[in-house]
Amino acid sequence: MNNIIEYEDGLPPFENFAKIDEASIKELPELIKGILSKTEIFAIEGPPKSYKSWMLMDLALSIASGEKWLGFETTKGRVLYVDFNSQEPDFLERLVKIEKEKGITQGFDSLAYWNLLGHAASIDVIVPLIIKKAKRQDYSMIIIDPVYKMLGERDTESTSDMNEFFDQLDRLAQESGAAIVIDSFLEKLNRAVDTVFTLIRSRESGTLNVDVAVRSFPPVKNFKLKWQVPLLHRLYLKNS
Repeated sequence: MNNIIEYEDGLPPFENFAKIDEASIKELPELIKGILSKTEIFAIEGPPKSYKSWMLMDLALSIASGEKWLGFETTKGRVLYVDFNSQEPDFLERLVKIEKEKGITQGFDSLAYWNLLGHAASIDVIVPLIIKKAKRQDYSMIIIDPVYKMLGERDTESTSDMNEFFDQLDRLAQESGAAIVIDSFLEKLNRAVDTVFTLIRSRESGTLNVDVAVRSFPPVKNFKLKWQVPLLHRLYLKNS
């Protein structure tokens, strides 16, 4: 594959496919088996108080240590957790509880934390800062909790506003080389992503039904989650 023309506009060059076959296609590295690859965007969507932050902290530690997440195999890598939600001591206390419950003995050195509580700003301000700070860190995953804190003045009913918002997330994924994971309770934010877990409260106390949609993998069966402090545990649905 040869570049045929380049411009000084910050955009990728045209490509010339002189020869192409299956052997020449490089697959994106999987981070969560059958769920997510590098440079993809993964949204966990659900109502407030549906344990989304706990899920994301569990995911961060699981990737950083190479442990399973909700029963899914993971590939070990460096993780950046961008937190608009928590006081740092509260975040660390939760992280330690998860670490102890899962018996994780490694991974903290692969997990970076950026506390932005009280510093919400538009995505076009935050993304360049993340790219700059993450340069040469080789992060496999960047988690943003919650993503709506970067909406700024954008209208979620505006197609142009949402397209521009997701262009920024795509830019972050492509320039960092990382998978981007977002916590959202706005369904409209999840239309342009590669993988979505939609959390639906069950009638049973402490349980959630999870609807799964993936773009780059074979269909994944829906499942149920059971909350047992400090973790959500996966249970398969019989008829899914």
